[in-house]
Amino acid sequence: MVHTATQTESPSRGTGKDFRPSSGLSGGPSITSGVKTEKDSSILLALLQLESQVRKAQTVKELCFLLANETRRLVDFRQACIFSITPKGRMRGRVEAVSSVAVVDRNAPMITWIEGVISELWEQGSLKDFGPLSSTHCSTELQRDWKSFAFPHVLWCPLIRADQQVIGGLWLTREIPWQDGEVQLVRRFAETVAHAWQALGGTKRRVKNWKVFKNWLWGVLVVVMAAMWLPVRLSTLAPVEVVPRDPSVVTAPLDGVVGEILVHPNTLVQTGQTLFRYEDTTFRNQFEVAEKNLSVTWMEYRKVSQGAFVDHDTGAGMPVQASEVRLKEAERDYAWDMLQQVEVKAPRAGIVIFTDKSEWIGK
Repeated sequence: MVHTATQTESPSRGTGKDFRPSSGLSGGPSITSGVKTEKDSSILLALLQLESQVRKAQTVKELCFLLANETRRLVDFRQACIFSITPKGRMRGRVEAVSSVAVVDRNAPMITWIEGVISELWEQGSLKDFGPLSSTHCSTELQRDWKSFAFPHVLWCPLIRADQQVIGGLWLTREIPWQDGEVQLVRRFAETVAHAWQALGGTKRRVKNWKVFKNWLWGVLVVVMAAMWLPVRLSTLAPVEVVPRDPSVVTAPLDGVVGEILVHPNTLVQTGQTLFRYEDTTFRNQFEVAEKNLSVTWMEYRKVSQGAFVDHDTGAGMPVQASEVRLKEAERDYAWDMLQQVEVKAPRAGIVIFTDKSEWIGK
């Protein structure tokens, strides 16, 4: 927009207008004021539109999403976080929305760090202070992560109710310093947001709702206590474990590998019924070897006993040879007993209890 005018009197007399060229060219009109006026008008229009959208928000969640993503129409920033502050200062601030993010990750390191900064501002009593923040406002532990989680220039915009209670806040960050005009513009917008936040059921309403809920809870407790005096038959379901009465444990009679289980779990068996069978290859081979050794030793004994009729010296070895025969007979009998134990039988009638066949075969 270009303005032109004619100088009627000298500037020293304080009347008329003196137009000086802003670009260094003589005789040209100034357009600086026109551009500035147009920019201010666009910012004012954006402010009015945002305030209208804020008033149309239906929930606090919708309001937070609007603040995180639409506030950049007023001022430029790289990232915005919207906080809610719990009543009475019992807990730290909570990040409700982040610009350009649909869902806030509660476990993200940046979210945890920013909430820690807000907690320290609350402890310092400076949560109501509106303006730029720096790493000097927080502890040494949080200062180490300032460059990692925040841009150099942070603007904290608390949302304050009419009773001076902080119910939320805007955390705006960017690379360049914040100008006074931008700070005042955001302050004006924050006042509107705080009013809308409270109207939508912010902290104050939650406190009232808690009081109503507490009264309702007491009423329910009174009714429950009164109902406890009424006789009521009750039944319940609970897990049970079936255990045998007077059980008889079947132990392993020998050291071997289970080859076959002849009964199924939880079935009725009779006395003497075969329950399972061991692999008998080793025991059968041992019995056959012992029997052959006994035959060889017996033949040697007969040979010695026959030779004793001819040679008395040969007869002197008969007691030793007889002992060898008795030893081989004992080994044969032992191998036979082991072979007879490969089949394990039920010592009495009852229900056999075990888990599953596949868990025992081969063990």
